[in-house]
Amino acid sequence: MNDGIRSHARTKLITHVRATQPACHLCGLAIPLNVDHQRHPLGSALDELVPRAHGGSPTDPGNVAHAHRLCNGIRGTKPITPALRRRCRDAIERTLGQPGVTRRPW
Repeated sequence: MNDGIRSHARTKLITHVRATQPACHLCGLAIPLNVDHQRHPLGSALDELVPRAHGGSPTDPGNVAHAHRLCNGIRGTKPITPALRRRCRDAIERTLGQPGVTRRPW
């Protein structure tokens, strides 16, 4: 059964979100598109506003937003709160403060 995560609709949605949402909806900082999306902590990820685990659709454009891979991992399926947003921003700022983090091949 295809849950939509590897579907053509999801691929189109990823392309659209990357082109139209330059910043992470969780921390508010820019998402670089020139890093490995699958392994780099600053890489691009789609975050389901209503997580799939709670019945959210991975292909509904109204249910996804652009996020850093690190922020998406920190959130998991937790509700989006001001404290969560601060935690994400702090994590990204720490990552950006590491020498050479954006130059790693990941």
